[in-house]
Amino acid sequence: MNEYFKLKLKQISDDERQLEAYNSTGNTVVIAGPGSGKTTVLTLKVIRLLSEVISPPRGLACLTFSREAAREFQDRLKLLGLQKRSNLFLGTVHSFCLSEVLTPFAKLNPDYKVPYPIRIISDSKRKKLFERIKASANTSALGR
Repeated sequence: MNEYFKLKLKQISDDERQLEAYNSTGNTVVIAGPGSGKTTVLTLKVIRLLSEVISPPRGLACLTFSREAAREFQDRLKLLGLQKRSNLFLGTVHSFCLSEVLTPFAKLNPDYKVPYPIRIISDSKRKKLFERIKASANTSALGR
């Protein structure tokens, strides 16, 4: 554990709830306001779990709701000294579902005819498609 990790761990040690979340070994959801130390606690916990508790083939999934939050986690984990690992997934809920559920298992049921490889529509194409569908729906509603 690097010096930055030790410094951050010392910072959360004064808060009983943060220390409790850090020391837990089960699933963790941290609900607190902005600037309260959620990311600090969770990144420290990720480092501890991967160092002491979780070893391959087991893994750890750290899911966020936004790409920005995932980037922040990655940046902080690097500062804490975490090296890239194959048994750590860090990303959004959507990216987890795509990479860990849909892509590996989509082709198992041929009845669904999921195109492979799975691709996500771009924002600009999604907006154009939405406008086309909306225009079509408005036209259909007027024709009734």
